[in-house]
Amino acid sequence: MPDTLTPILSQFGLAGFVAWMWLTERRAAATREKQIAETHDRLMQERRTLDAVLGALDRSTAAMTAVQEGQRTLASAIDRLAIPKPLP
Repeated sequence: MPDTLTPILSQFGLAGFVAWMWLTERRAAATREKQIAETHDRLMQERRTLDAVLGALDRSTAAMTAVQEGQRTLASAIDRLAIPKPLP
């Protein structure tokens, strides 16, 4: 507690001290509430970002699966069209 507050608080006695403690606690609680709200907002923003990344990953996986299936189909068609080599 700063030295300048001591004479002021002693003038009001115990009631002044209790009031000062209450005001101090309220100020600290308001600071904590603000920090909690800011952290919550950041988490919600990160969640939206994560949802977008996961959505892109799902679409990418589906596209890669489609490409792989297309390559298998193409390879199978090429195998069917291949001219068999004559036996020696």
